Amino acid sequence: MSSRDTALAVLLRKAEWLLDEAAFEVGGGRYSDQQRRELATALDELSATLRESTDEAAPTIIDVEPVISRRPARTAWRAGVAAEGGYGRRS
Repeated sequence: MSSRDTALAVLLRKAEWLLDEAAFEVGGGRYSDQQRRELATALDELSATLRESTDEAAPTIIDVEPVISRRPARTAWRAGVAAEGGYGRRS
């Protein structure tokens, strides 16, 4: 694991702990404005680190060919049925 990945892992754990505490304390009406600001700052830092870690390996799609159905068009099928004498007719 690179040092960049290690730093990201640490920030993810920190966010996990802070969010766990926030969920418990907010539910009990005990989460202060200061704690909310600290959580927001930690999440901003995590967000920035996540964005930076994904910029390097972003794939580039140059061209995508459309998928073409191999099933014949319904009108071609109907034309074949008509050529054979229509629906339900037997020779």
